[in-house]
Amino acid sequence: MVKDQHYRYPRVNRAHFKPNFVKKDRDDQIDLGWAEGVFSDGRPFRLEVWAATYVRYYTYYFSIVDIEYYSPSDLKKYLVSENVIEFDDEKYLASGFTGINVSARKVADDSGNDIWEVTIIVDDDDGPYVHNKILICGYRKE
Repeated sequence: MVKDQHYRYPRVNRAHFKPNFVKKDRDDQIDLGWAEGVFSDGRPFRLEVWAATYVRYYTYYFSIVDIEYYSPSDLKKYLVSENVIEFDDEKYLASGFTGINVSARKVADDSGNDIWEVTIIVDDDDGPYVHNKILICGYRKE
């Protein structure tokens, strides 16, 4: 019997995350939006959009199962292959940045699942460095 892919990879649990909508000082971050979906391999993901000090970021969260040894470069290729994002590496490097515009670390979600936290610089005063390919929802302010 073939196992359902949705059970192979745990859904990311960010239940304790509380978005911040008000910047109290220059260094504060502000949360802008989110998206959820499932990659082609059945792996659920969550995307959170946030900004700090004139820079906007995307942070993707998804299970490390079967990809626990991926490098940041491998994770970048994975996201591109899943057709959720497109990188403008030339513009990123021309703006004075170095590297690949992906930082990644392994963390535990609110259920204790090991997940990847992959953060990407979206844009700053020089314009966008990536192009999003999925619908992003705004947070509901209560």
